[in-house]
Amino acid sequence: ANPYFGTPKTRGVFSKFRRGPADIFLMDDRYHKYVKNGAHPNVSAKDAVIWGDDQLEWLCNELKRSKAPVKIIANGTQVISKDGRGEGHFNEAPEEIAKLMAFLKKNKIGGVVFLSGDRHITEVLRLEQEDGPSLVEFTSSPFQQGQAASVLDRDHPTHVWAMRGNSYGLVTIEVGNNGEGFVRFEMRDANNYVPDMNGEPAAYEVPLKDLMYEE
Repeated sequence: ANPYFGTPKTRGVFSKFRRGPADIFLMDDRYHKYVKNGAHPNVSAKDAVIWGDDQLEWLCNELKRSKAPVKIIANGTQVISKDGRGEGHFNEAPEEIAKLMAFLKKNKIGGVVFLSGDRHITEVLRLEQEDGPSLVEFTSSPFQQGQAASVLDRDHPTHVWAMRGNSYGLVTIEVGNNGEGFVRFEMRDANNYVPDMNGEPAAYEVPLKDLMYEE
């Protein structure tokens, strides 16, 4: 069970725990969500939030405190996807993700990896920053993959690859000396095998140094 959820002043099911070389931040992307939709047709992009100010402040403070080389931010919907369709920060709450990215740059916080679901596919996303390290996101979302709408034509700026199929996602983190190491994401099928994707395994490995600020 999670050691806690929310804070004394902010409701929600967000929390944090440590596992090996990673701090894992579990975000609540529903309780405080206020975006433009059928129920709120007049919400502007400037005012839209998914986490809300208090939860974002909590996340930023905890990221700044963290001594873990890898910081995993787990969210229900995608965070760095620039698909332009469906739920997610760049599409629904662009100002909020801009605030987080500005905070990471100002405080030179590296080693950030996002985990997400929601899109009914497995997908890898990568965002290159002009004056900062890469941000990567691994989406594992195996349910409702038989939907009629195409979900694989995701050729947008942060898309790396996507694949359908009953599966789960496995994240492996190796941290060595002098900044060596990697974060590896694998799509695993019902038999615990990494499926083939156009002749290559459905996996993605990022050197740890790609996620870090230069000292």
